[in-house]
Amino acid sequence: MRILERKRSLGLSIMLGLLAVLSLAGVTYVVLALLGWEGCTWQDCTLVFYGTYFITSAICTVALLRWKRWGAYGLGTATFTVAVADLVNGVAALQDFLAVIVLMAGAAGLLYRVWPYME
Repeated sequence: MRILERKRSLGLSIMLGLLAVLSLAGVTYVVLALLGWEGCTWQDCTLVFYGTYFITSAICTVALLRWKRWGAYGLGTATFTVAVADLVNGVAALQDFLAVIVLMAGAAGLLYRVWPYME
């Protein structure tokens, strides 16, 4: 571990902040749906699948904010898993899957500069 001052770029800070907010919004949506909210059209198994993703995403985002490398591995794995499941189940088209890959590559580019400072 390096003893240098850690500093995130503005782009990375914005990305992690938005990801945290969206993950918590997703968890809120799933909880409301499980409590019987009428506006939800998802089935129970879909709610559990996406709920697990949103919780994982929130935990991994907090880990990234605390400079933990496992947050990047967990977030990447969870996001890729959801993207593949959406593609296989016909929820997403191929261009949606490719967009996720491009966004993950962009996130990796933002993390590249701070990676040596992460634990």
